[in-house]
Amino acid sequence: MKLVSNLNYVLLCLCMSLFITACGGDKAPEETTPEMIVLNDDNITVFTLRFAKEYIHTLNKLISGFHEAKKSNSSYNFVLYRNKTWTPEYIERKHYYEAILKNNSAYIATSPVKPLFDKFSSLIFIGINLKNGLLDQDQDKLQKTMITIEEDKAVVKAIIKSAS
Repeated sequence: MKLVSNLNYVLLCLCMSLFITACGGDKAPEETTPEMIVLNDDNITVFTLRFAKEYIHTLNKLISGFHEAKKSNSSYNFVLYRNKTWTPEYIERKHYYEAILKNNSAYIATSPVKPLFDKFSSLIFIGINLKNGLLDQDQDKLQKTMITIEEDKAVVKAIIKSAS
């Protein structure tokens, strides 16, 4: 009987310790999110140019990773880069721009920056097409993707020109 009582006491202490630890002090660090922008005529030019620059930078990182893997004949290096590095960074930024689009939808609907949101959103498909074309050694898919990239760049350059 004394053994059961001692065991109950130990279990009670263990449970209390776990409860106190679980409820205790250290809070998880809060994620820092960029400030939500309210777009208007005063800030649309700066926003558009910054967004276009980020689009070009994100696309260039993807293309650079693709060319590096293609040059070394290692499609799996591109898959790893795209899956582990490029895509997580891209998705984080995509969520940010989707939030801006949602919070500023009425303003953006009549703004020349609207196609930039579409082009940024479609970067994920360019990455998928590059990955699949490289893995399947599908030159037709790769060529079509490169044409899409050039067409998208032309749209973004036109947006930059109209914003400047």
